[in-house]
Amino acid sequence: MSEAIVPLDHQLLTAEEVAELLRLPVSTIYDLARTGRLPHLKIGRALRFSRSDLEVHLAERCRAQVAARV
Repeated sequence: MSEAIVPLDHQLLTAEEVAELLRLPVSTIYDLARTGRLPHLKIGRALRFSRSDLEVHLAERCRAQVAARV
């Protein structure tokens, strides 16, 4: 069993909610998750997204893009 703890008081979002937040089509969210480019949890057949994991992931991507421009 994994030692990672996922606090359940953190908000988990659906693909539709993530799409709305990022202003992207839902199909793009599913594609990004399927290809490992967006962190997600798979619970049964459903995908859920941790808001805090998404914020960290997006911040890292932004920093990487800025660093690549320099």
